[in-house]
Amino acid sequence: MGAGLAAVAAVLAYRHFGIGELLTLDSRHQAQPLSTAVGFFAIYGAAAALSIPGAMILTLAAGAIFGLGLAPERPD
Repeated sequence: MGAGLAAVAAVLAYRHFGIGELLTLDSRHQAQPLSTAVGFFAIYGAAAALSIPGAMILTLAAGAIFGLGLAPERPD
């Protein structure tokens, strides 16, 4: 009973305080691109070194968040 109540309280707090906005890497990447890239690389390096099965998902997430490169686009 206590675990169910805690789960309901967590869901309500998540929705009420907008915690989902704080947990997205995309919004953080817009505000602080360098620190986001460094933090993501540290997590990715640890996952790959420890052979955690989520490394493929992290690879796809990196492509979705950071694109093909971090360098600014060149003017034509």
